[in-house]
Amino acid sequence: MKPSSSYLKAFTLSITSGKLYSSEHKQYFEVKDAKVKIDHESDNPDKLRLTINGINIIDWFRQKYKEVQQRIGFNTLKMPSKNKELGL
Repeated sequence: MKPSSSYLKAFTLSITSGKLYSSEHKQYFEVKDAKVKIDHESDNPDKLRLTINGINIIDWFRQKYKEVQQRIGFNTLKMPSKNKELGL
């Protein structure tokens, strides 16, 4: 018999306030009034996905990381090249 994730039910957790850790960014991110949900992928019911407020968790962490970078004034898209800084 092939094991199946169809035995798992969708699960939702409400977070009023807290912090979630991203191993990719090696830091905690604030979370308020969020819904964390585990459910089945729509195109593949044997796969599960984890979302925060309907956003894939990886994308959610990347979005939060960009927000932090913008708050501290670091723009990841417009980094001047070293040659331009040196006038080369």
